[in-house]
Amino acid sequence: MSQQHDDDTDEASHPRETAVLFGHAAAEAALLAAYRAGRMPHGILIAGPKGIGKATLAYRIARFVLSHPDPGAKDVQDAVSLRVDPASWPALLVGFRLV
Repeated sequence: MSQQHDDDTDEASHPRETAVLFGHAAAEAALLAAYRAGRMPHGILIAGPKGIGKATLAYRIARFVLSHPDPGAKDVQDAVSLRVDPASWPALLVGFRLV
């Protein structure tokens, strides 16, 4: 479970600023393998209840791909996770659709 909670009194970081990811090792490994092989999907559906780390995983994927544009590079092939320092992409822009 992620560090996100329903109550506003908790000091949990926004997923955009969180480097720690819990409980998504299989999804992370599958996405890393797909990226390494040049088979990264154009869209990824991440679903589940609030607070399980969906947004944290999405930001982690985005930072990794932006930081490593060549999936065939040695640092990508040697990577053991999608972890990238959140501060390395402070200008990552996120769009939301308002309904």
